[in-house]
Parts: sequence; C-alpha cells; structure tokens
Amino acid sequence: MVLDPEKRLIHEFNTTASFIWNLCRGRADPSTIAAELSDAYHVDLESATRDVTSTLAKLDKLGLLAISVTSDSVPTESPPVDLP
Repeated sequence: MVLDPEKRLIHEFNTTASFIWNLCRGRADPSTIAAELSDAYHVDLESATRDVTSTLAKLDKLGLLAISVTSDSVPTESPPVDLP
C-alpha cells in the first residue's frame, strides 16, 4: 500500500505493481525494471516491458511518480512515499 498524503488516498498495488514500484524507488530505468520482472516472474521480456510501461503510466497518472514517465525516460527521483 502507498499513502498519498496530498490527495489523502491509499493505493493498494498487486504483486506486479509492487515489484515495479520497489524498483522505481531504486531509480532503475524502465528497461532494467522489465528485465528484472521478466527474470523474477519467468515471463518473456516483451510482456514484462508492456507491464512495466503500463504500470508506470498508471502510477504517473495517479501522481505517484516525481517525474513524468515515457517509454524512453528514466526516473530520477523517488516516489513520495516508501512501502512498508
């Protein structure tokens, strides 16, 4: 779960989104996150890349990322709240 204190919302992530979120906090670029996801969940890289791109776009739309995410951008700041 992630608390958004500005909007007074709590976001609950599924397993995949939590995995991606934790790697975002480490400032990994989307391609690195996709490779890690592919290895961890034994899925093909194309599917993992699609999931990462989609999840990052959703996190961005929710205002949970400190920067705007595009398929070729690299997060440079941590999201506002750490996971427990």
